[in-house]
Amino acid sequence: MSPWPAPALFGKKDFSGQAQVILDFILIDLLVKYNPQIFPVILLGYSLGGLFSLWSSYQTKIFACFVPASPSVWYQDWDKYIDKNTCLSPLVYLSLGDKEAKTKNQTMAQVADRFLLQADYLKRNTSKSYPQWNSGNHVQNSEKRLADGIQWVLDYL
Repeated sequence: MSPWPAPALFGKKDFSGQAQVILDFILIDLLVKYNPQIFPVILLGYSLGGLFSLWSSYQTKIFACFVPASPSVWYQDWDKYIDKNTCLSPLVYLSLGDKEAKTKNQTMAQVADRFLLQADYLKRNTSKSYPQWNSGNHVQNSEKRLADGIQWVLDYL
């Protein structure tokens, strides 16, 4: 689900950068008979899946909105990516735990700063975005964070 190859943070397995393959599968194989005017579809994800959802909002307009919860915006060069690319979605619900940056891993500790950078970008460049701070660390309340994002989208749509 990573947008481009990057070195591993833990263990020996690097990130492969196969997000485009997954997005193509969703768009070509899963949504082949889909009519977005009749049935709006939300692309949501958590953690690296959240980064995939967020990255996808820069790739396609087919989804009604995106819900990247606790997205891995610490990912290598994500800050540079958003500076040079355009989010295509008018609706993005972005959430992060307020303790997620409290980690010994220096790369992952950037998540709060990158979250603020992403939230600021969305505020300036989308018609409606909602950055939400949640209490807890990365693994706390993931289902509730996703559910809150879905509820926000349903209320907005």
